[in-house]
Amino acid sequence: LNAKQGAIDTATRKMQLTGGVEVFSDSGYTMRTDHAHVDIKEGSAYGDSHVEGQGPAGTLTADSFEAGNRGQLIRFKGNVKVRIFHD
Repeated sequence: LNAKQGAIDTATRKMQLTGGVEVFSDSGYTMRTDHAHVDIKEGSAYGDSHVEGQGPAGTLTADSFEAGNRGQLIRFKGNVKVRIFHD
């Protein structure tokens, strides 16, 4: 996880990340957005700005995202476009 700026509240275990947020997964996926709100305790995150993603399965763009279950479930909303790679 990378961001140009961020703030963390250690009491609530919540972070606000801004200025170009990049998320990388061990399985080869990357997601980029302008800002994200992360709840470390709950293992969730959301952002209401444009999001782009890519990985082994393809690419996507959307207007916003919500992630839960420690990143196991990610919902994309608004103008979602997905391109799936196949052999």
